[in-house]
Amino acid sequence: MNRLINNRKGMTLVELLAVIGLITISIAVLLPNLSTEMRYRSVAGAAHKAQEIATIIDYGRSIGMVGPFTGSLGEFIAGPANNVDAAMPGLRTTFELLGRAANELFQVEVGQYGVRVSFALIGVEYAEFRFPGTHTEIAVDEEAGATTVTWSTGPAALTSLNAAYGTHQLINDD
Repeated sequence: MNRLINNRKGMTLVELLAVIGLITISIAVLLPNLSTEMRYRSVAGAAHKAQEIATIIDYGRSIGMVGPFTGSLGEFIAGPANNVDAAMPGLRTTFELLGRAANELFQVEVGQYGVRVSFALIGVEYAEFRFPGTHTEIAVDEEAGATTVTWSTGPAALTSLNAAYGTHQLINDD
C-alpha cells in the first residue's frame, strides 16, 4: 500500500476541476466588489480635490481677490475679476477626474462668507457613496429613469501651519 502512494504524481482530473471551480467562484464573488471599490476611490478622489479647490478659492476670497461667483470651475478661472494667477495659481493646473476635465466637472459658488464646490454624477450606483466633509444630494428623474448624485463641500479647516504659509506667501510675493 505504501508503494502505491509514493508512485502517485500530480493531481487527478477531478481534483484539478475542483480547484478551477473554486478559483472561478472566488473571482465571481470578488469582481463586483472590486469594481465598486474602484468607483468609490475615483469619486472619493474627486471629493478630496473639490475640497482642495474650495480651500484655494476661499483663501483668495479671504484676502479680497475673489468676488461673488456662481458657475463652472472653467468659468471661474477664465473670469478676469478673480485674480487666479495672482492669488490662486494652483487652479491653473489641468487634470481629469472620472473621465471629465475638472473645469467641466466642478461647479463653484463663492458668496460673501464662504465657498462651495460641487460635482455631480449620474447613476444609481453612486447613491450610497458618502465622504467626510461633504454634503450629498440625490435627485431621481423618474421620467428619464436617471439618478443624479451631487456632492458639495467647503474649504478644509486650515491648520496653523497652512495659515502661516499662506500669509507668508501673500506678504513676500513681489
